[in-house]
Amino acid sequence: MKNSKKLEVLAKINSKRKYRAVDLIEYVLYNHNIIDNVENEKLLEWVPADTRMGFIKGNNLDVYGALLGIVLGFIVASIVASLWIAFKFIVILSSVASKLKKD
Repeated sequence: MKNSKKLEVLAKINSKRKYRAVDLIEYVLYNHNIIDNVENEKLLEWVPADTRMGFIKGNNLDVYGALLGIVLGFIVASIVASLWIAFKFIVILSSVASKLKKD
């Protein structure tokens, strides 16, 4: 019930996009009046999102971890590929050298 009222107010506010600041003030005041048993005067809209998230997501450590994994994956793949190419080159050179010695 409370969520449907909140959605209804958001729809009304978004339908009148003429004055954005007034819409924002109207939304904050209405949302503050919906919440019952408010003991402190802080509005929930002013609480940063990272305080409502866990430590890892709040500090974007999941994004940095994924980026680090991708970069390290590319580095390891390039090292393995270059070692494989060097190994194949050495094998080919040794086979050519052994053929030249036989001739």
